[in-house]
Amino acid sequence: MSSNEDSSVFSAPECTICANASALVRTGENPFPSQITQTMFRPATQFGTVKDLAESATRCAACETMLAKLIARSQGNKVRPFADDDVIEMAYIRFMGAWEISVMAPDIPLQPSSKLTLSSLRAIRHLDPQQPAPSLQEKETTAFAMGNSGVDFSRIKNWLLYCDTHHGGTCHDIQDPWKKVDSPEVLYFVDVENECVSLLPGTTPYLTLSYVWGTHPSPLVSTIANISLLSTPHSLSESSPLGTRLPQTIRDAMAVTRLLGHRYLWIDRLCIIQDDHASKPTHIAAMAAIYGNARLTIIADTHSSSAAGLPGVHAPTRIPFTTITLPSLVALLLDDPLSENSPKSYKNRGWTLQEELLSPRTLKFTPHETKYMCLKSRFREVRNDIHQVRDNRTSSIEMRLFKQQPDVMTYGHLATDYTARLLTYDRDAVNAFSAIISAYSMSMGGMLYGVPEVLFEGALLWDSHTPLRRRDGTAAPSWSFLGWKGKGLSVRTWSALYNNTGRDQERRNVYFQSQVRLVACVEFCKVDEEGKREKVGSSYYGVDADDEEYRHRVPIPREPHAVGKMEWGPVVMVRTQMGNVMVGEGFAGEDGRCKDVKLLGDDGAVIGALRLNGLENGVSGTKVSMVVISRGITSQRPHTWEMPEMAVIHADCGPFCFSGSCKAEKRFVPYDFYNVLWVRFVDGIAYREGIGRVLRSAWDRLGAEEVEISLG
Repeated sequence: MSSNEDSSVFSAPECTICANASALVRTGENPFPSQITQTMFRPATQFGTVKDLAESATRCAACETMLAKLIARSQGNKVRPFADDDVIEMAYIRFMGAWEISVMAPDIPLQPSSKLTLSSLRAIRHLDPQQPAPSLQEKETTAFAMGNSGVDFSRIKNWLLYCDTHHGGTCHDIQDPWKKVDSPEVLYFVDVENECVSLLPGTTPYLTLSYVWGTHPSPLVSTIANISLLSTPHSLSESSPLGTRLPQTIRDAMAVTRLLGHRYLWIDRLCIIQDDHASKPTHIAAMAAIYGNARLTIIADTHSSSAAGLPGVHAPTRIPFTTITLPSLVALLLDDPLSENSPKSYKNRGWTLQEELLSPRTLKFTPHETKYMCLKSRFREVRNDIHQVRDNRTSSIEMRLFKQQPDVMTYGHLATDYTARLLTYDRDAVNAFSAIISAYSMSMGGMLYGVPEVLFEGALLWDSHTPLRRRDGTAAPSWSFLGWKGKGLSVRTWSALYNNTGRDQERRNVYFQSQVRLVACVEFCKVDEEGKREKVGSSYYGVDADDEEYRHRVPIPREPHAVGKMEWGPVVMVRTQMGNVMVGEGFAGEDGRCKDVKLLGDDGAVIGALRLNGLENGVSGTKVSMVVISRGITSQRPHTWEMPEMAVIHADCGPFCFSGSCKAEKRFVPYDFYNVLWVRFVDGIAYREGIGRVLRSAWDRLGAEEVEISLG
């Protein structure tokens, strides 16, 4: 449906799916009491299958629209397309104040009480916001269509005023040393009153802009040659030669800054001198402070480039939400699959992840509406303000960025999100993640290309579900996740190896406790540009902890670590063992997923497994070079999601192979193995190709040699 078409659709009078959905939303009464399922987070009501919805879609415009949007949303899932027997479920999500319509895959369970969500849409009830609603639930789901109107800045000022009044010390005026990053001494800002660039103290109150650069025929950026001219009053006015080269998004952001009563705006392309190679790295290293100390970050969350402007600011350019009329109910579909799946979408670009996460307060301009979010509340134009104040967003990921306990799992989720995003230039891979690295460095200490030094051995054990591609060789090393791109990054082993890191002191057993114990047995040294070596500061796996709650001593610092620039090169020297191992046939990996292959001993017996980065079959039947990076031990059979080779090792066992009758027990329990990297050598440098495990006893029989290699 284009923005010029009628965005209203109506259900067919005889459609039972629409009638039942309407009854559930209006009354809260489930039309199918026997079909309530308990998912991982909330009870849901089943309304049939994908096949049922598809059949209804041939007669009902509302069902046709919902099915089309669900299919569009599913384009990003990494599992499979819809099947006829996938279940349509509907549930009320209290903290969102919205109803969620989901397609669930009953054949792919995540937990005994949950299923995998292939796609979902959110809908809210369309009511006159001035009329009283008869129930709390209806109040929470009250909405009104935005139409093609402009932004109401008086409402936005009220949102900011609420945060100013109630959230001091959390969203602004932060004093907690774990949540505060000192500003640079001086910064360039865009002075929206004088329409020029000004050099001012870093403590000056200012707003920031986060947007997608896109393409422009003659982009205006700050350079050594033009910074003096840009500092001249009115050099950025619409009538000036330089001002005519400003993208509309920047022009609109300047207008928003003025309308909100502020004078200074930080914009990367104008406030960082792009060809000043002395100062630019310093500014990039300060991204966490720049966005973290801003009074507000303006976000251009559109699927267009910076030339499109901010919807609803310079012209009535907003797209109405799709309105679905059901029996006795009108609903708005809040999802925009076309925007979300666009390569130009804000949430699909690499730089924007850290810019949004590091900002305590954001004002997001979307194609449909404007949203405000701080660390404790959220507001959106489509809602009635009186019904949407939330002061308990303590579980948001932003709140976990700055904390004393090293939160490895949240960091891993961010790494997975980031590698799936797009960068125009691979050389930006480290810089575009640098602010997140800086935030986590406060608790974890030194980072090497995004890999925490204190947890170095375990942090190297990432792998991939679906194929990743190497970034440009100058971007980041092959041993770091930053050196790869694609939607397949997996940090599943991190939860198994970093027990209790990031655990809040008042909470226990936050993360799954694996039976696998990691042992450091390899020496890693980092190297600077001059060839100076220094041992990687890995300590987490070196000494067992006395406290039985912790497998190792969790490195919780007493005060934040100092955050500095990256001073080390992409090559680490590794003193380890290297051997050649035969690669056998694959035993897992299909439908575009990465393949697991057997590793074989000289007698043909399975001695381990290797995760290939894709479905390559060319290595089967050949020997490949492998190097040890750590040792692992477990006295119990691990889950196959941790170690897929368990499915092969225990292939001849019965369902109760944990007992003494397990045929593989004598050989594989305890399971004592080496984590190994498959490497290829280019000009004397070893590059990671895959990761796997080999039985320690089998490795010792291979005659591996002691080596020192350069891992790049």
